[in-house]
Amino acid sequence: MPSKTSSLFRSEMFKRDFRHVGWISILFFCGLAFTLPLQLLMAFNDDYRIEASGAGLFDSIFMIEVQFMLLFLIPVLMAVFLFRYIHVKGASDFIHSLPISREHLFRHHVLSGLILLIVPILVTSLTLFMFYLFTDVSAFYSISQLGYWTLMMIIVSMLTFMICVFTGTLTGLSAAQAVLTYILMLLPAGIYVLVAVHISFFIAGLSDLALLDHTIGNYSPIVKVFQFYPDHAQGGFLPVNSIMLFIYFIASVVYYFAGKAIYKKRPLEVASQTIAINLLKPVFQFGMTFCFALVGGTYFGETQLMLSWLICGYVVGGLIGYFLSSMVLDKSWRVFQVQYLKGLFVYGGTAGLIIGILPLFWLNYESYVPEVSNVKNVYIGDSVFQLEDLMANTSPDLIESEEAIGAVIQLQKEMINKNDPFNSRGIMYFISYELENGDHVQRTYQIDRKEVQASLKRVMETEDYKELTYPVLYSDTSKVQKVTLHPGGPVNTEVSIFEPKQIQEFYQHVREDIYALSYEDIIHPVGIRSHVSEVRSGSDWTEEYYYPHDNSIYNSYENTVNWLKEEGYYEDAFIDEGEINHVSIYPWNGAQNQYPREAYDQIVKNESVKPLEVKKKKQIQTILLSSVEDEEGDYLVGIHYDDLQGGYYEVLILNSSKTPDFVEDYFKDQQQ
Repeated sequence: MPSKTSSLFRSEMFKRDFRHVGWISILFFCGLAFTLPLQLLMAFNDDYRIEASGAGLFDSIFMIEVQFMLLFLIPVLMAVFLFRYIHVKGASDFIHSLPISREHLFRHHVLSGLILLIVPILVTSLTLFMFYLFTDVSAFYSISQLGYWTLMMIIVSMLTFMICVFTGTLTGLSAAQAVLTYILMLLPAGIYVLVAVHISFFIAGLSDLALLDHTIGNYSPIVKVFQFYPDHAQGGFLPVNSIMLFIYFIASVVYYFAGKAIYKKRPLEVASQTIAINLLKPVFQFGMTFCFALVGGTYFGETQLMLSWLICGYVVGGLIGYFLSSMVLDKSWRVFQVQYLKGLFVYGGTAGLIIGILPLFWLNYESYVPEVSNVKNVYIGDSVFQLEDLMANTSPDLIESEEAIGAVIQLQKEMINKNDPFNSRGIMYFISYELENGDHVQRTYQIDRKEVQASLKRVMETEDYKELTYPVLYSDTSKVQKVTLHPGGPVNTEVSIFEPKQIQEFYQHVREDIYALSYEDIIHPVGIRSHVSEVRSGSDWTEEYYYPHDNSIYNSYENTVNWLKEEGYYEDAFIDEGEINHVSIYPWNGAQNQYPREAYDQIVKNESVKPLEVKKKKQIQTILLSSVEDEEGDYLVGIHYDDLQGGYYEVLILNSSKTPDFVEDYFKDQQQ
């Protein structure tokens, strides 16, 4: 008899659950049916047909954004409404007065929720399986992709649901349950980001962008899933790999037992309280103080780039976090009173202490420099993203010679001492070593180029560096059908080279010039550039052959310029003095913390400063061959084109070492 009563009771409880939350399960099924089977049917229509990217059921055809939203919204709704009764005092008293144990109640509601979540996924999967059996869906998904989609949707739904159930036992408010669920799912990733950025202000070389981009998804299922892009699908269809799915499953089990343990001990009178467990209140308050302090420091540090503003951000953020957490716990804004100062000193002081000592744990990271004998190859450039793009589009020759590797290591040693994350004009350098044992060491430095100029010159003038930076040095030019040169500025002329022999000669001269480039030529290109693009056999689009540099050649490329003149291409390939209306030159101190164009626009408005207006074509030519692209210099050079071009102008720089005599003489006379 007891077993029959128990069975009947469980049956009635499930019916009650279905009446209360069955609509959520139906909504889930409708959403999945709309994003998958319906989209598949529409894709069969020739007029609607879209090419699949190979990402299986996570292809953009199947509205993956909507799928992911359902994945993290529906389980939360299910958990919130299933356990709504524990947050309403009357309902909580009634349910817990029934002749059934708390453990059984908890287990039953969890089982009901999981069934109502999994059934829509299985029904959708079965529908897609029927499509697979009776129609040709090979262009959209395979049976293995269907199996993976089913498994991933079930496990991630289960994890989200169990996290929400767990947070429901920690609070007495349903709204707080939903908010805490997303906070808990994002908190590890958020802490990871904030700590990484914080440490990067004090530890030279911390490659925070590289770390964040590649690993942040491991700390949050939401971030992990939403990082997935069908066009860049790894393995074709894996938003979450099998190892992470296993971890998610284990985490779901852990959250189940943790939630059950808290539910069994949870007092009934905590309904309507923000935090139901007294032991967690100080944890919550310290967590908000610490996190808000890091947020404040990150914001002011990144925007103001000053140590004083960084510290101010920590203090202001910590104050906001502490008083906001006090308001949440007390459900009152009247927290600006003397009795709260003790907690402020305790929590704020602890947060400040942790923030202060965190960088100390990374001192070995900062000082580590690999030995030349342990390095297989090295890359040096602007960022990890540039390296990834380069590896994806070409097969570059990384720096491998012992001499060049030694030069990079020496440069890194100097950068460790010269790194300045608060220098807004500092240049970003990314270094990635591949060691002989297969490990990778990555560092990022922000530094004033002049402070490491000697070591940087040694690196940049090596053949290894040039072959890494200029893919034209190793690309197969035999497949090039056309090379087009388009001069900088607003002119409409261009040169196209079709003759195979001339194409090879052009590349030969370009390569000779690149190998001959000095450090100054690389850093400060002379004159106005000419953009270069190419069309290769088997391709009907134009490609920039010069990536990752600026797809240009300059007047400092002597062999190439002379060849272009001999072949009659130079006039249309480069801007010459005949296409320039006039040049305006202003004296400038490049240490004004302004970019040249900003400084030029500002100084033009100052009527008290009289520029040197150059209109003689020969003098314009001299200026073009002396001016460089730089951010600092002695003179600002405004190159103004014909008035018919809408007043378009460019700004270059003249340094005193290369300034023509007539310019120096003019401004000397102005000073007298």
